[in-house]
Amino acid sequence: MAGRDERAPIQIDAQQMNKNPLWNHVVLLERAGTGGNARWRCKYCGEEYGGSYSRVKSHLLRVQGGGIKICAKVTKSVLSQLNSEVAKAKPLKRMQFAVMLFTTIVFACLEL
Repeated sequence: MAGRDERAPIQIDAQQMNKNPLWNHVVLLERAGTGGNARWRCKYCGEEYGGSYSRVKSHLLRVQGGGIKICAKVTKSVLSQLNSEVAKAKPLKRMQFAVMLFTTIVFACLEL
């Protein structure tokens, strides 16, 4: 049986990375069969955890009550960088929703 350190990291597609930039700061080790759960290792503290992107976010952004230990190795400057990456990704999500909503409205009007 292969040891934990021998597992090859799983690649995440560019769209997911743009949408959820904190995946860049962990090594994805295994994906669960369903849902967004995965096994991952923090690139800062080296600890291995299981869970979804929200747990990665809680771990790295020092969110209390996220059901995971916060990363003690993330410095204030790194935390600032991580928050900046997340903030840049949020407008992209809103814009994608606006485009989908606009497209739906336009097609609904055309059908009338």
